[in-house]
Amino acid sequence: MVGSVAVMGCGSVGLFIAASIASAGYRPKLLCLSSDDASLLVQREIRVYHGGGEARAKVSVAHVTAARGEYSYIVLASRLNNAEEALSAAKRLLSPNGGVLVVQPSPFILELGEKLGVRIVGVLGLYTCIRRIGIDAVEWPGAGVLRIALADPNAAMVTAAIRAPGLRMEHRGSSLRELLWDYCIVASAIQPVSAILGLPYSKLWRLRHARELATLVASEAERVAEKAGVKLWRSASEALEEAAGIKGCMPRMLQDVNERRETEADYILGYLLRQAIRLDVYTPYIDSIYLTIKAIEESMITA
Repeated sequence: MVGSVAVMGCGSVGLFIAASIASAGYRPKLLCLSSDDASLLVQREIRVYHGGGEARAKVSVAHVTAARGEYSYIVLASRLNNAEEALSAAKRLLSPNGGVLVVQPSPFILELGEKLGVRIVGVLGLYTCIRRIGIDAVEWPGAGVLRIALADPNAAMVTAAIRAPGLRMEHRGSSLRELLWDYCIVASAIQPVSAILGLPYSKLWRLRHARELATLVASEAERVAEKAGVKLWRSASEALEEAAGIKGCMPRMLQDVNERRETEADYILGYLLRQAIRLDVYTPYIDSIYLTIKAIEESMITA
């Protein structure tokens, strides 16, 4: 059955998930949105480095426009900036009863899926950091949690095949929205502060004022979630403490700034601000940190 599964997105997370499934003895299809990525990855093994170790896995690679056949499930591992393109492509490639599992840390993805008529059946909350260090290579701290919520029980065949040493699995039932909001609260607070200071999570957490700023942002995001009617299973402070405990975790937003690339701030912080306005929640810290990240992006463009 896993043979009818594809991973869409050839960035760090897509490579990591495809390699994890391949390491379990399967050969998933890795679909790239970029033709350049597809041509560079063909005939290459994916290398995953963690904690001084290395794993290699072989996957089948294709550009999304060249993909054929119908897939039971597609793991959407693209960046939020490319989510509309990725979901539209996934809709074309899914079987009539097929569905998408998303890894993006924002409830925005659920709204976009509904708008495009794409059946989203699962959320894979990857609470760790994956960094691309070469065309076919990624590294991660070798620690973290993969939280899973499935609206379609049959999609468990996909999540059962995702295995990586040090990655703890936690099932969160069928509430996709609840998991996405928890995931978003962590990303909205600790990612931008990390990007602004240029520090990994664990180092950031040792700084009193940085820790306080991240906590204030997370508390505002938590209030937005509660006003939206989301029942969270843990507090924002508990979620941040867990993330800060992953040593050497270089979050995606920090990677984007270091590589002078547009961040996902519009789809994480910007999404929270739109919801805050709609629900009449005062969020000055989210507003300020969003503007700071956008100013950094702007400076990279004009420099």
